[in-house]
Amino acid sequence: MSNITNEQMKKLIQRVVNKILNEKEFQYIKKIEIFFVFGSKTKSAFCNWAYGMKINSPKRFNDNFIISKIQRLIQSTLDKILDTKVCCTDVIFE
Repeated sequence: MSNITNEQMKKLIQRVVNKILNEKEFQYIKKIEIFFVFGSKTKSAFCNWAYGMKINSPKRFNDNFIISKIQRLIQSTLDKILDTKVCCTDVIFE
C-alpha cells in the first residue's frame, strides 16, 4: 500500500464519485458525499480502504443495483489509478 493518508484518499474517492455522477444514468442523484475513509496498515486480500458515502437524491430509491454499480465504478477507477482495494461499508440516504 502506498503512503496515502486517509484525507488524500477521501479526496481522491470524492473526485471519482463526482465524475461518475456526470453520467446520464445517475442524473437523478443530486450529490454523493464521501464522509469517511479509513486505511488499513496491513495489506489485505479483501480490503485496504473502507469508506462511507451519503447519497442525496430528490427521488427516493432503494435500488441495490444502482448502489452496487456506483461502488463497482469507484473500484474499477481506483484500480486503474492505484494498486489497492477499496470497500464501501456504509451508505446513507438523505
